[in-house]
Amino acid sequence: MKMPSGKLSALMTSLVAASLPLVTGCTMIGSMEEQERITHVTVNYTEHRIMNQKTFALTPEVMKRAQAWRAQAEDRSAADFSNWLHRNGAKLDKDDGPAWNSVHIDSGYKVEEWYRNGDYFRPGGEPEVVETGADGFRREAWVRKGDITQVVETDSDKNMRWVRRKNGDVVAKGNGFAQFNIPGVTVLPPGFDIK
Repeated sequence: MKMPSGKLSALMTSLVAASLPLVTGCTMIGSMEEQERITHVTVNYTEHRIMNQKTFALTPEVMKRAQAWRAQAEDRSAADFSNWLHRNGAKLDKDDGPAWNSVHIDSGYKVEEWYRNGDYFRPGGEPEVVETGADGFRREAWVRKGDITQVVETDSDKNMRWVRRKNGDVVAKGNGFAQFNIPGVTVLPPGFDIK
C-alpha cells in the first residue's frame, strides 16, 4: 500500500525540520486491521575510518521519539543518531539491498549485511553477509536464526574454502579449486545446504 504523495511530502518536510537523515521510503506491515506505517531512514556516517550506510525501519512511535531526540541538541552526529536508533527500537531493514554497508577507507575492504525487520534475511538463498577485499578476497556467510550456518571464502589467489556449522560447531569443512570460482556465482560443495 503506497502513501499518498501529499502525506509523504508533509512527512519529508517534517523530517527536514527535525534534521533527520534522508527518508528512503515507506511501506505497510501487519494485518489489514492493524497496519502500521513504517518509515525507512538511511543514515550515512564515517567513524574510525569506516564509512557506514545503515537503513532502519521506524514505527510512528520511534519516529516521534527520534524527532524529539534530534531536536534536543544540534551537535549530535549521524553516528550518534545511528546508535540511538539501535537502542530505541529501530530495526535494520531493507528489501532491495543490504541494510548495512561499510567500507574501510584505508584498505577498501567492504561488508554488506542484509536485514529484514532487524533479522538477517536475503531472498533466494543468497548469503546475508558478503565481505570483499581490494585484493580479490571474498567471504560469504549464511545466517539462520542468528547463527552463522555456512561460510564460503575465496582468497586473492582464487582458492576456495568452505565451512558448515550447526549450533555454532563446525560439522564439515573443505577446499575447492579456482575453476569452481565463477564471479557472481557461489558454488557449494555436495551436501552444502543453505536452507
